[in-house]
Amino acid sequence: MLASNTNVGLVEISPEIKKDGLIIVRVLSWLQNPANTFRYISDDLNCRTPIIHFQHERSGVTFAMVVESENAYKTSILLQQYRLIDPRLAVLTVAFRTFARICRLDQPELGSLPAHAFTLMVLYYMQQDRVLPILHKLKSSENEDDYMSKFHDLLFL
Repeated sequence: MLASNTNVGLVEISPEIKKDGLIIVRVLSWLQNPANTFRYISDDLNCRTPIIHFQHERSGVTFAMVVESENAYKTSILLQQYRLIDPRLAVLTVAFRTFARICRLDQPELGSLPAHAFTLMVLYYMQQDRVLPILHKLKSSENEDDYMSKFHDLLFL
């Protein structure tokens, strides 16, 4: 199994296509077409969140693709919001994940941590060092609408 450089999540798919995992099977079939430039294609369609791993032949970029992983989608939105507050989050995250990959610390199949754990470690460090705010602590006793209106420019939805 490949450790991915890029995670792809397909969210908000029509119910007809999403039904019975049809979309992930279609994507897998498309990737396996010899005319495409992808290699090292592996899948785990029987797990709780079906996933496909593959690599682009020319660039060497590896991908992990899942369908309807709402938790991963919400985490991505949160990280985008934090990145807008301080762009150093992205730079430090890339550096730390690269370090982890070089040291082979990001191979959960061998008993180490998944790659996204290093992103969360960087976020936690920046919060503890008071570079980034802890958003749920800012909420305090305000109602939800007032709280979120302060961050309306950060939301992508």
